[in-house]
Amino acid sequence: MAGYELERSATVDDMLDNLKVTPGALPLLQFAVSKLWELRDPERHLLTHRSYEEMGGVAGALASHADRVLTEIGAQRMPLVRAILLRLVTAERTRAIVPLAELRELSREVGEVQRSIDQLVDARLLVVQTLEGAQGTTVEIVHESLVHGWPTLRRWLDENQDDVALVDQLRTAARQWASKRRDPGLLWRGETAAEAKRFRLRYQGPRSDVERELLESVDRQEQAAQRRRRALAIGGITLLSLVVIAAVSLAVVFQSASAREQQQNAEINKQKLYAEEQLQLATEREHARLKAEAAKQILDEKLGVADQQLRERARELASANIQLEVALHQSQQNEAEATQAKRRAERTAAEAQHVAKVAEAARDQAVRQREEVEELRALERAENARAPGPDKLRTPSQAAPSDSIPKPGP
Repeated sequence: MAGYELERSATVDDMLDNLKVTPGALPLLQFAVSKLWELRDPERHLLTHRSYEEMGGVAGALASHADRVLTEIGAQRMPLVRAILLRLVTAERTRAIVPLAELRELSREVGEVQRSIDQLVDARLLVVQTLEGAQGTTVEIVHESLVHGWPTLRRWLDENQDDVALVDQLRTAARQWASKRRDPGLLWRGETAAEAKRFRLRYQGPRSDVERELLESVDRQEQAAQRRRRALAIGGITLLSLVVIAAVSLAVVFQSASAREQQQNAEINKQKLYAEEQLQLATEREHARLKAEAAKQILDEKLGVADQQLRERARELASANIQLEVALHQSQQNEAEATQAKRRAERTAAEAQHVAKVAEAARDQAVRQREEVEELRALERAENARAPGPDKLRTPSQAAPSDSIPKPGP
């Protein structure tokens, strides 16, 4: 309507990205664009993107606005406002949703707490929401950017960094303790109670009535425990003193009998030592007997096995002896037969030798007779050669027929 335009459409996109998940986004958007309008360029009739970046976007504009709101609140109510804002941030530095009734307990002046919360809500730094079913009202910081981008709140968180976790634990414990009708079993003990005591002494921030009552109850419980421990210690020391006195009295009473008692103790120790030696000797003997019986049993088992193996070897040896006797008998029979065959062979050889000698003699006789016949034939041929004619003479073959020539013998 005034004739101005946005220099870049990315400015709108960035603003919507920062506001789309924020409760109470429209008042925050109103504040951001109002700040952007204050930084407009009247010569060019533009809402520049540079002005948007200089004011730190939606988050930066909100942080600057938050500082101005704190200045307006004043230093007198600053500690209460600081306590409210710190209570709305978790130990992990995220926005916490806290019941309005819990914030009202930060001060005994409930009206002052409510006025401070209303002023922060009107300044669009906090958002109040009513739960469904009339279950109460919750309060939270309007935007996550205040936790990370508001230097003042970040400085407060850094200063209370050591106590943030304990404050969170204290708030949760106090809420549970109150809901359980202040059950003593829920009170802190041990190291946690000691840390709570140190926290109570050093923490100067506001605390709710329930938190103060919880810390006081924890302190009273620890003091009662210390008194009980002190009473037990005194009782123990007293009892120990009585025991020492009784011991000294007994030492005085029995001092005269100490020598006899020592002698008796020495004799008892001697007898005890002798009994222990006898018991040890008997134990060793019993152990040796059991060991010998075990060894004897093992040896008997081995002897039984060896005896069985020996009987088997004896049976095998008897069978081998029988086989040997049979083989020896057969060998003797074969030897007799061989002797007889040898004798027959020797007789046959002798007869063959005799026959050979007779044949040799017959051959020699035949040779001599043949030689004689040859000589007679030679003489006959010589005589025939000298004779006058063949018809006048008879040849030796005619005078002596061949049948008359003696033949060799057998």
